[in-house]
Amino acid sequence: MFHVLTVHSITLALEVMTLSTSPHTKLAFNSLCAYASVNHQHWHLYYQPTRLAVQSIPLSPGPATPYYTFTGEEYPALGWVWLLGEEDMSKLDQVAKEVAKLTMWLTDKEVAHNVVMTRGAGVEGGKGSNNIRVLVWARESVVGAKDPGEFVMAALELTGQILVYEVEKYNTIVEEEVVKAQKEATVDVFAKLNPEVEKLFRSN
Repeated sequence: MFHVLTVHSITLALEVMTLSTSPHTKLAFNSLCAYASVNHQHWHLYYQPTRLAVQSIPLSPGPATPYYTFTGEEYPALGWVWLLGEEDMSKLDQVAKEVAKLTMWLTDKEVAHNVVMTRGAGVEGGKGSNNIRVLVWARESVVGAKDPGEFVMAALELTGQILVYEVEKYNTIVEEEVVKAQKEATVDVFAKLNPEVEKLFRSN
């Protein structure tokens, strides 16, 4: 199976998330041209005990759409978010189909993207962990051999967890550098595609 998300793959990932009540459980996906490591379908499952901003930021509902968004003031890497609350587990298949609709559309348009699933707060934001948040970022493509250099901007980095590959950079990196890289990867692509994504979901 090529490294493209399907409804079945997203459904399985959501089901894995429901098996753990730990707020530390994370699932991440990097598409081709978004720092995918190999070209066969796979997710990265890991535990991150440090709470990430994307677990807590308040969300705004889309206009007549099933997803939520957030402003650049709330978080610099702009994207789309689905919520699956404990009381909404019967909607798991529906959420999987909606997320797949977006990622398949992005794939068809040859737009690189990253996806992260994590437990987090509801629409209002805060410290809660009773919801599964599915975050989808469309982003600038990275083409050619993967050279990590000092750090890259893949799924984990878009959540704020930065893997630093050089000791000197580890000792000197500052938040402003990370924010700049997050914005460069996502903001222009989101601004360009968001109106089209709204039409995609309003059409049904």
